Amino acid sequence: MKDGERLPGPVRSVLALLAITLLLFTKDRADSWADGSRLGTIQGLVEHGTLALDETDFLWQGDKVRLDGLHYSHQPPMLALLGALPYAVLHHGLGRGITDPFTYRILTWCIVGLPLWLGAVALARLLLASGCGARWSAFLLFAAFFGTLLLPYSLVLNQHGTAAGLTLLAFGAVARGRSARAGTLLALASTIDLTAVFPAVACALPALRSSGVDGLVRYGLGALPPLGFHFGVNWSLVGDLLPVGLHLEAFEYPYSPFMLMALTGGEQAPGAQVLYLWRALFGYTGYFSHHPITVLAVISGLLLLLRRPRTGGSLLVAAAVSAVGIATYYLVESRNFGGSAFGMRWFAVFSPLLALFPAAWIAGRERPLGGLARTVIGVATAWSVAAAALGSVQPWSKFHYFWPQKPEAVIARPEAVPQDWGTHLQREWFHVRTVRMRFDRESYLLWFADHLHRHGKLRTREFPGMSEADQRAWTREGLDKLRPIVELLDGTNAPSGARTVGHYWMGRMHELLDEPVEARRQYHVTIGLAGNHEPALKGLRRLEQTD
Repeated sequence: MKDGERLPGPVRSVLALLAITLLLFTKDRADSWADGSRLGTIQGLVEHGTLALDETDFLWQGDKVRLDGLHYSHQPPMLALLGALPYAVLHHGLGRGITDPFTYRILTWCIVGLPLWLGAVALARLLLASGCGARWSAFLLFAAFFGTLLLPYSLVLNQHGTAAGLTLLAFGAVARGRSARAGTLLALASTIDLTAVFPAVACALPALRSSGVDGLVRYGLGALPPLGFHFGVNWSLVGDLLPVGLHLEAFEYPYSPFMLMALTGGEQAPGAQVLYLWRALFGYTGYFSHHPITVLAVISGLLLLLRRPRTGGSLLVAAAVSAVGIATYYLVESRNFGGSAFGMRWFAVFSPLLALFPAAWIAGRERPLGGLARTVIGVATAWSVAAAALGSVQPWSKFHYFWPQKPEAVIARPEAVPQDWGTHLQREWFHVRTVRMRFDRESYLLWFADHLHRHGKLRTREFPGMSEADQRAWTREGLDKLRPIVELLDGTNAPSGARTVGHYWMGRMHELLDEPVEARRQYHVTIGLAGNHEPALKGLRRLEQTD
């Protein structure tokens, strides 16, 4: 399809529907640490002239690091830097504050919705250029944006929608031989969402195939401005080129949640990692089980291996490398299915690229699809759209279809277990609809104390089939993680809530490890912080009975 050529009516209708959806259903408030840390950075830049969060409304959330006594978002700063311009207009020109719902929507439309919609236009042109026809192109465009987990992350101030849009624009640019523009777009996407590094590397192939070595050189040169700016900001903060989020020492501060969990994974019970791969793809949070239309896209890609596609071969290879690279990385390195979020949100960046495979497959067919194939595609699309709509209700909350799948179920008391499946689903739906994030100090401290409590419960419970030696090693590991956190809290004379919880569970772990002297000491510290702390008193009585 030539530049400037008018898009067919069915495709324009899908693009209009996407624009209306973005305008009407974009959220009006931050309900995640990821949103909050970016809003705090934007506020710091515009109102205080700094990237630090300490004087902002979003200090009290977990997505931050501490450098030289100041706190910064551990998210890449580029998206917040882009958002600072519209917020400066809103704040200084219209008097709007960072917590104003209107502000949140405008920022999300500007730095998420607009690039995503432009990326949809680029994808539409790529689909039409494949030769699959206007109606099939419109259908695949619809499925790519309304039938995958990209939709939920198009409605919040998050990096995934922006990076997906920029990636699609880059694929469109490289397909037209504009290698420098593609390099700039993918470098920008990579500095916003690190998952875009995979398509950035993969697109070197079509740049080389379309324009030779000269195209590859222009691709690299185009990437330099965003990368230079990104690394310059990193240097100003930490004195080297590494992103802030890769400086692990910056996560060691009082009330840091990442001293108990990694950036891409929380704590899990022993053996849970064995099920992670299955659940991530096909289980209750599975990418394919929620969005079966993507299964059909993958199947069509595999079928393309049996014959050479007519057009866009190198682009298809780049799309495949992007998807496989991102998926493999997070399936190997992560442990928590995208965090407190709907599905494997890290897969959002490559999701719309999957539409290129069925487009090329359909274009290469000599006969139209039969009735059974169309029925299967229709059912898969309906299922996928329903799941994406469910995720869009609250992108920052999981919907657990069965009680045993919830993290809370591992440590719950028997009376907390729902009596039937229907009751559980009602509770989950109510929870999803009513999730509201607060960014005040009190709420965060309560959350942190509960975080320590869950850690203690998980590390001291008995697991069926676990040997005594493995049980002790599991508890010892939990103690080793908890100790430096409690020491940091004690060193800053923090409020007693989390300190009480931490000292109690240290005492309980020492008790289970047959270390009575240290167990007594921790129990006494707990009682000193919280008075008549009944669990600690019971622990002391147990120790007296064993003497």
